Amino acid sequence: NLEKLNYSIVTSENSNLGEDIFTLGFPKALSTMGKDIKYTDGSISSINGFLGDKTSYQISAPIQPGNSGGPLFNFDGELIGINSSKIIQQSVDNVAYSIKSSYVADFIKSANSNINLPNTNNLKGLPLTEKIKVLSNYVVMVKVKWYFLFNLENLLNIFKSLKNKFYNRTSLCGIKSLQPY
Repeated sequence: NLEKLNYSIVTSENSNLGEDIFTLGFPKALSTMGKDIKYTDGSISSINGFLGDKTSYQISAPIQPGNSGGPLFNFDGELIGINSSKIIQQSVDNVAYSIKSSYVADFIKSANSNINLPNTNNLKGLPLTEKIKVLSNYVVMVKVKWYFLFNLENLLNIFKSLKNKFYNRTSLCGIKSLQPY
């Protein structure tokens, strides 16, 4: 039951440029950084995401592979976004994107109108370390094993097609790669 969560999900776009934020996740947990949950902080760098995308924020918190799908919280402990991607380019540091929670809430409500999202925040006023202890209970690592039902030639054609479409979009602004994380 989502209503019994200890934190609230912000369903309006009321976060501000410069607002302090933090993430919890498992970056590179299956390789170099270990399987413990990690905390990173930063701020909202832009109210709009990549190429002016109004559904996401640009954030300065460093995210890595393993942070995608993880929460973005404000310092009141409210969920304000879901980490989705970052720019990978030699001359760019700490440019990442999170889908705004208002769009996530709309998606959840459209999938099932019987879902009531939490609107009370039991974390406001607690020290940050206490908020992290509570919120860590709601963040999990999901390990996915991929199985492909394609022959190699079809798979390569799909990747080439995606790469060409993606490259054409990002090359307009001089970005080599936007990677989901």
